This record gives sequence, C-alpha cells and structure tokens, in this order.
Amino acid sequence: MFVLPAPAEPSAFWSDVKVTANFVLQQSVSAGGAFLKSVLATIQNVLETKPPPFRIVYRHDATAIAYILLAVGETAGEIESDWKWLSDNIMPVVVELDEPAERANFVVTKIRFLVSAEEGGQEVPADRKMRAATTTFRQTFSVSRTENLVTYYSCALSGSFMMHQGWLYLSENYFCFYAYMFGSEKKIMLQLRDIKDLTRARSMGGTRDDAIEVTTRDGTQYMFSNLFHRDETYEMLEQLTANTMKRVLMNSEYTSTQQQSGPHSHGRSPSDASAINSDSRPPMTPTSAAVSSRGGKSLAEQIAQQRRNEEFRGDFGLPSSEELLSVIETATFTVPGTTTMYRGRLYLSTSFVCYMSPNHRGCRITLPLAAVRRIERANSVDSYGLQCYELTITVWHQMSIAFRVPSTSNECNGWCDSLRGQLKSMVEEQ
Repeated sequence: MFVLPAPAEPSAFWSDVKVTANFVLQQSVSAGGAFLKSVLATIQNVLETKPPPFRIVYRHDATAIAYILLAVGETAGEIESDWKWLSDNIMPVVVELDEPAERANFVVTKIRFLVSAEEGGQEVPADRKMRAATTTFRQTFSVSRTENLVTYYSCALSGSFMMHQGWLYLSENYFCFYAYMFGSEKKIMLQLRDIKDLTRARSMGGTRDDAIEVTTRDGTQYMFSNLFHRDETYEMLEQLTANTMKRVLMNSEYTSTQQQSGPHSHGRSPSDASAINSDSRPPMTPTSAAVSSRGGKSLAEQIAQQRRNEEFRGDFGLPSSEELLSVIETATFTVPGTTTMYRGRLYLSTSFVCYMSPNHRGCRITLPLAAVRRIERANSVDSYGLQCYELTITVWHQMSIAFRVPSTSNECNGWCDSLRGQLKSMVEEQ
C-alpha cells in the first residue's frame, strides 16, 4: 500500500530484499524467527507503533544516508504488487532524469497523487507519525478506510504474569490495543459501545497514578498503565464513548418512530417522523475530511473541543448550537456598589459572554451578545497594585459590568479579537 512520502532512515531493523539504483524493497527483521530478531522486533514495537513487515523506500544513490518512504505492506504479495507498479510506471522515467532533486521531486509528486486518489478525496493526516499510526491501525485490525483514527498512546496492558508494552488506538468506533513482546502478539479490539465503565486507576501497587481500567458489558476488565497522559487519554475515551452512545440512542429513537409511523400510527406520516428526528439527532463526530474546514485542527483536537463545548453549555444551560470560542482563565469581577469581589473565568461563545467563579457561594453571569452596546478595554491597576486590563461591557439598558484580567496574559488579546469578530458578524447579518 502506497503512503504519503515521508523521511525514513537506514536501520538495523530492516534488511534489503530487492535493490535498484534508487529504490529498495526491505523486510522487517520481525519477519524472521530467530531469537535475536524477536528481541529487535520487540524493541522496535516499543519505540514506535507496530511496523509493517515490508516497505519500499527511495534513495538518491547507493551512498544515501536518508530515505523517502513510499509504500508499506503486510504481506510479500502486497508489497510485490507495489514494487511491480513502480517498475512499470516510475522507475523507467526516473532513470531518464539527470538531476537528483528532479528525480526525487518526480517520485514524491506521483506517489502523493496516487495516495490522494486511493483515499477517495478524504483528508490525509499531515503529521508523519499520525499517518504511520493510521496505516498501522487499519492494517492490524482490518478496519475500513472510512474508520478514522482519532489518536494513539503508548501504554502497557497489565496481565496475570507480565505487562505487555504496546500501543492504544482510539478511533471513532473502536478501542484497540496491540503489543509485540518476544515473538508473542497481544491484540484487543473492542467496539466503544461495548464499554460499560471507565475508571482512573493506580498501578504498581497503588504508587503510580497512570492507569485506566476498562470494563466491558460482558464483565471483562482490562488495566492499561504507563499512560504518560492518563487524564487526557481518559477524557478522550470518555468523550468518544459518549458520542457512540448518543448515536446508538438516536438510532433507537429513529427506529421506534419509524415503527410508530406504520399502519397504526394514528395518522402520523413517515415524513412527520423524519421531521421529528432530524431536529433531535445529535451532530456526528467530525471526520478527518472536515479538518481543513476547521482551521486545520486534527480529529483529536476537534473531539477535545467538542468536550469543552458540552461542559461549557452544561455549566450555563446554553443551547446545543453554542460553541466556545475563547476563555480568559483568570478574571476578577467586583459587584457594582459593593466590595464583594470574585475571581473566576471569563468565557466567550458564539452568542454569549459568560463568567463563573467558585468563590464563596459562587458567581455566574450569562450575557447575550445581542444585549451588548459597547465594550471598552483600558489599562488599570488591580487590588494588589499590579498592572492589568479592565474590560467594561455596557448593555443597552446602560448597565456596565467590569472585569479585570492580567495584562501579562495573551488570553485577553485573543478573547477581545474573537469578541470583535463575533460582534462584527452579527452586525453584518442584521
């Protein structure tokens, strides 16, 4: 399978099978059965996601110390097919080109075009490691090309006798784990809808706070430790399972409504049922094809943003159409006419300015942007004598609300820019 061209290096993990002046077909040392090869393959799997057994690389000449990865394969037949295509379509042209840079540019351009065509127009991850992980995920677990890998993490599966150090793959619908240790493979593939419970846990006898325990519907438990970003992994997995359950519930609701719209639906037509469900159906998880239309964010970043949006809407009771645009982590609010002061966060969404503080009994403000008449930012001094910005928001009823934020933070500039853009767009729509 051809992949987006990426830098590669000569390594003891690979042995040459076929060689030309510019192209090399290589086989991973893990394809053999010797003990030394097993050890090398184990080290390779720990250092990177499961490598394919075969690959094809391009090199400028026989003395090159850097390669360009062109194709990978799980079987000899698959990689031989790619080699034959290169022999028939690319190698004859490369031989005719004189300049090394011209040859490399020709090969990279052709392979890029070929990969884009094979992906059917879907956005291909720009990050080289993410592309490699996506290829490994799809080949290892035999999922379709439409199944988008969200993110992956290095971790260890705790077993009865030993720990399997490997890689955890999270996609839109699957929870997968793969490890290769001294000739033994460990592979787990779960549908997210089959996960019953997620728990933060401790490993190493309760001394390390770096584990997650996963419980499936049939009662099977898995403990994954050595997670360097445990909380991030937990939150991502929690959000993905929540998205999956929403889709399951909405599909169940849709099926139930369709059944009710049959001969005994008391006059309700199928079109009515469709209209009901079209409003209540939650938005699907954004696919990688939407990355380019959302400021170049990866799928993992989009899902993390989705989680922040849901938490924000839940805190302030806002409609599902609201999206969080910017946050100032530290903002001070003094109640007009009093000395009561609160310290909290200042939020900006597509239609609201919100403020929340956990101090004392708490303070919560929700202000529609449509009610804002004027916003001013001025240099000021806080109660400790430190320089700060004072953001004064005046509504159409002439009431003013002032927030003080640190002048050393760039959050204020970004927040004000986002607010200016939202107000401008609202004026243009009117």
